[in-house]
Amino acid sequence: MMFPRPILAAVSILLFTVAGCDKGGPGLPSEPEFRGTVSGSITADQTGVAGVTVRLAGAIVKEVQSSPTGSFSFSSLPAGTYQVSLATIPDHVEFTATSQPASLQKGTGNARVDFSGAVKRDGVIHGQVLLEGVPFEGGTLALTGPEARTVETNAQGGFSFSGLKRGGYT
Repeated sequence: MMFPRPILAAVSILLFTVAGCDKGGPGLPSEPEFRGTVSGSITADQTGVAGVTVRLAGAIVKEVQSSPTGSFSFSSLPAGTYQVSLATIPDHVEFTATSQPASLQKGTGNARVDFSGAVKRDGVIHGQVLLEGVPFEGGTLALTGPEARTVETNAQGGFSFSGLKRGGYT
């Protein structure tokens, strides 16, 4: 009667191992923890804006700087809902929205958040052209810099360039 006992012992061990699998026992591989990425870009007049501090708030709080092309990325994030905000905004740019939600769920992996703005056009250059002390009417002036424009002087020699992007002009 010694023969049936080893078989029963083998069956018991086999059942114990299978029960351990059902419970995700030690030493068995488990599903890897979900990690996703929130990325995006910051543009003004379709040009990337560098050096903007972008803040992520949610299960994790992080800050990054936008790259020279205006892109940013937060990686290795757990699933959840996040708020992406522009923490610093250059004074020459304006945005209609400076904070947006992002959601990471298993199966999606990534979320994209883009911020589009415009370069402020509040610059004005004006003056008067005099030729030997007399207003110079009808003279054409050319402006170069972030924008190029021309204008003619009026009867008093006056001129004005308005609605300019901020920057240096000649």
